[in-house]
Amino acid sequence: MKYILTLLLTVLCTSSVFAQTSLGVEPPVALHDVVPGQTVTFQLKIGNPSPKPLRIRVSLGDWNYNQFGELLYFAVGKGPSSASIWTKISSSVLEIAGQDVVSLRYTVQIPTDAKAGSHWGMVFFNAESSAAEPGIVNAAMSVRVAHTFYVNVAPVKSSGKITGIFGKPGQNSKSNYIFAVQYQNTGNIAQILEGRIEIRDSSGKLVSAAIFRRQVILPGALRILQTTLNGPLPAGDYTALVVLNYGDKSRDVAGEYNFTLKAPLSEP
Repeated sequence: MKYILTLLLTVLCTSSVFAQTSLGVEPPVALHDVVPGQTVTFQLKIGNPSPKPLRIRVSLGDWNYNQFGELLYFAVGKGPSSASIWTKISSSVLEIAGQDVVSLRYTVQIPTDAKAGSHWGMVFFNAESSAAEPGIVNAAMSVRVAHTFYVNVAPVKSSGKITGIFGKPGQNSKSNYIFAVQYQNTGNIAQILEGRIEIRDSSGKLVSAAIFRRQVILPGALRILQTTLNGPLPAGDYTALVVLNYGDKSRDVAGEYNFTLKAPLSEP
């Protein structure tokens, strides 16, 4: 589980948000491994790098991904596998002086009959300048950031499968070819999925390759992964080998797709 947490932090926060926005939350992502009936309390740091004071309104919410990886937001308890419905925050309003950092706690009370597997939620931070002048909108201070948290209730299981591989010429059919892979998380916990596609000619020789971006796949979810094969590549018959990994480095998920290039792919 610590490996999964490290990947989550790598995927969703590659550098400190304190340096990137006019409001920072550390850490941006957390994973809590729990058992039914357990209580978890976690502390966040909220930073204001601006010289002006900020008033922060804090709230909980639910979220999900659609099949293309786009975020969808819900009210507390309305999202799938909600963890926010189990969560309380220590304050709904924070006042932060200029260039200062404050702390906020949230507590997750796991029900004794909680369903095994991943549950998730968000703590939202909406910032506004507490020194704003009447009638003046301070757009730079109208900032919304979030802390995402996952709660993995034991016992957990991680597994997945490829349910389809498709290919077609890209918009510039002379220089690229598009692959789409449908993957399903068949386990009960959130996964970090990464992978590659290897292109082999009719003799089995590796002639090209491409990668799929690393991303979070929620339990039970179907996701469409896309990548582009670029030229140069001569016309002919090929096999695309898709190799995906969901966090278990000793086990890959693989599938093959045969396709024909009727015309060569040129360099982009």
